[in-house]
Amino acid sequence: VYTHHERNAKWKLIALLRRFWNEYSNRKNAKIYKNIVVDFMERKVYLSNKLVKLTSKEFELLKFMVNNVGKYMTKKEIFSAVWDYEEDTSRALEQIIFKLKSKIGKDYFTLSRKLGYKFE
Repeated sequence: VYTHHERNAKWKLIALLRRFWNEYSNRKNAKIYKNIVVDFMERKVYLSNKLVKLTSKEFELLKFMVNNVGKYMTKKEIFSAVWDYEEDTSRALEQIIFKLKSKIGKDYFTLSRKLGYKFE
């Protein structure tokens, strides 16, 4: 059961996301997924209307994953898209995903040892 204040906050967030969507969707400058807004032009990420500070690699990885929502992506695909080279033996990808989980939430990321990573 939601309180009046919680219902009000929910509808304000929905209205804000609609404004973002209307402003950016026609120009393909941003993606909105659930309560995340990824602004490609400004290189900013908003989570529930709050700015989330990301490093450039965190942003590039999130951008790639948001553009491939619901699809499993192999390490090779991710490295090719985000780092411009083939798979790396370092733990850079795991470290960045760990940081993104702490910044935007762990529930968005799924790992399958056979299939790869999925953003959902």
